[in-house]
Amino acid sequence: MLQMNHSIITRRRLLMLKWLIIFTPPVTVIMGHSVLGYLLGYSAGHSLLDVTVRRLAENLLVALLLLVLSYIFIETLFRVIRKLQAEALA
Repeated sequence: MLQMNHSIITRRRLLMLKWLIIFTPPVTVIMGHSVLGYLLGYSAGHSLLDVTVRRLAENLLVALLLLVLSYIFIETLFRVIRKLQAEALA
């Protein structure tokens, strides 16, 4: 059996990938939520300040919730991956 001494993905790159995966869903949803809130706020005739403050508060709440959920999911996924990797090397 061929044994590799050099990892294809370094630990640092794997950590960068992990954080990229964690931050992608919240950023994507916030961008969509902002555009949708902007369009709906102006069509309803609200003032610019009212729409901006409300949208900012909603976006921060959504971002925090998504960040926590993404972190929990990815941390669980990477824990399983590390366990499978350790079993494969054993």
